[in-house]
Formats: sequence, C-alpha cells, structure tokens
Amino acid sequence: CVAASWFAATFLARVLDVSPIMMHCVHSPHSASCGASVVDLLSSLSWLSAVISFAVVDCPTHPNQPAVCSGGISKLIAGIADVSSTATTVAGACSNNQTSDSLDDFDLEGPQG
Repeated sequence: CVAASWFAATFLARVLDVSPIMMHCVHSPHSASCGASVVDLLSSLSWLSAVISFAVVDCPTHPNQPAVCSGGISKLIAGIADVSSTATTVAGACSNNQTSDSLDDFDLEGPQG
C-alpha cells in the first residue's frame, strides 16, 4: 500500500511536468519529438491510473475486482503508449536524413529518465 502511494506520487509529478511538451511542441507542433512528448504524457496518466487502481486493490482488507480490471486496462494502455513514444523517438533518431544537431530534439532516455 505504501509503495503504491509512492508510485502514484511519482507518476503524478511526471504528469504535472509538461516542460517536454512545451519544449518540443511550441515551435514545431507536428514534429516527431512533439508527438513523442504528448504520448509520454498519456503514458504517465495511464501509469498513474494503474497505480491508483492497484492501490485500491492492495490497501483495503477485501478485494476489489473492478479495481483489478481498471488497473490492468490502464497498465495495458500505458504500455502501448510507451511503445508508441519509443518507436517515434527511435524512428526519428535512426532516420537517414537526421543530423547530429537535430537529435537534440529527442529525449533518448525515455519516460523513466
């Protein structure tokens, strides 16, 4: 229960940090780095939802089946969003027409970085 609360606080902080979106989307809203940043936000929201759902399962004394279902669906959405964001970043970083200067637009550390 305590661990779930810490994870929820961590993902809430990530959701509130919109600086990657501001950095990548203000001047080039149709860029791959902007898309990856937006999908990272969706991922963080989904992970937050999953962690809260699993906390509802772990913290009380009797099981809550709808919370298990909600947590599983949220975790699935978060995983898909993580794959989408990473694929966008890798595609942009590995493109033949990229220069080393343009790679500064990509967060190569990923959402946990």
